[in-house]
This record gives sequence, C-alpha cells and structure tokens, in this order.
Amino acid sequence: SRDTVMCYIDLARRSRLDVVGMHSEHLTILRAFSHLYRGGEDPQQVLCFIDLGAATTKVVIAHGTQLTFAKTIHAAGDHITRQVAAARNLSFAKARRARIEEAAGGAGVGSPPPDPGPLVRGAATLGTTVAAEADPGADTLDCLIDELQMCLRYHQSVFPDHPVQKLVFLGGESRDANRCQAVARAVRIAAQRGDPFARFAQTEPAAGVDLNQPQPGWAVPMGLCLSEANL
Repeated sequence: SRDTVMCYIDLARRSRLDVVGMHSEHLTILRAFSHLYRGGEDPQQVLCFIDLGAATTKVVIAHGTQLTFAKTIHAAGDHITRQVAAARNLSFAKARRARIEEAAGGAGVGSPPPDPGPLVRGAATLGTTVAAEADPGADTLDCLIDELQMCLRYHQSVFPDHPVQKLVFLGGESRDANRCQAVARAVRIAAQRGDPFARFAQTEPAAGVDLNQPQPGWAVPMGLCLSEANL
C-alpha cells in the first residue's frame, strides 16, 4: 500500500539516505536474470524462481521476462534453524552456524555439470541425494513444499499450456543442497541454483564475497542495481 511505501521512504530519509527507487523483491529477482532473454534463450521459457531466505521464501513464476505469479511464503531458514536448535539442544546462533557448516559440505556442490547453462557458475545441477539422518527441519520443509505445490497448481490452472520448465533456487538458504533437492523431487521439476553474478568477469577481489563461487543470495541486490529510478 501507499502508506507502507511512504513509511519506508520516511525511514530512509531519517537515516539520511537518498531514495531514488522503490521495487518489490519479486520484480528485482526477474531483473537480475533478464539478460538471459537478450541472447538465444527462449523468450517464453517458464521458470519458477524460489528465493529461500531467513524469514520468508519468495516464489516467482515468469514467462520469459513477464511476471505471471508472485507469492511470499512464511516458511524459511529461521524456522528450520529453530527446529534444529530444539532437536539438538543448541542455541539459535549455534544451530545456525551448524547448518551453514553442514550446507558447505553438502551434496550437489562439488563439481559442475558438463553444461551448467547461463544461470549458474561452478555449481552442480541438483540431483537426488538423500540426507543421512532424519531432518529436524522436516516440518518447515513439508510446509514449504505444500505451499509451492499450491503455487504450481494455481499457475497450471491459469496457464495450462505453459507448464513450469525449471526451478531456480536463490537466496542464502539455497546453499543447503539436500533441502533444495527434496523440494525439486517433491514437485518433480528439474532444478538448479541461480547465480546473478555469472555473467560478470571478476576483475578485482570483493571483500567477503568469493566471486569464483555461485552467489545465489545476491539476486535481489543485483536486481535493485539494475532497476530504474522511479521516484
């Protein structure tokens, strides 16, 4: 709503920031990958972007660069972390650190496929690895899968001739390959991790960011950088 937008603008001004644009996260996700359709990609390719964040998960379905569906799901990383903390008797901070370490050593990240495509760089297409132990975050994962299935069914009912061709996982939580694989298996759609920096050559080292590795968590910031000034 306009009132919400004005609250954000007022907050930015009180923080001495110069606001030049206001854009939703769902649209910035598309802008981060809009370059795919300027060169040989199918202009009507149907992709479902799944931005797995800490507090929420954003689902965006697009026909080429045209947004056709967007939803925010309140099931994400922090919910899983709380479940892990309870199951292992850890603090939230320690559970979060444990999850990050486990994701770094998870399956599906080691070697790239023969043709990773323009969305990814240095990351494997998600396969069919099964976790070795019971997943304490299964309840949140089941909720996320149920919500995603409803999103896909709704899209299919509105666009029966345009089925989703691929899932593209984004966000910091997409580093957990096992959970991404579980989602992809549940909806039976091919998936891969997106990298908004894949098209850029690394010229100088970036502090705190290894540009030689996929950076799916930077999709929204990259999309904002590519968005127009509209205020």
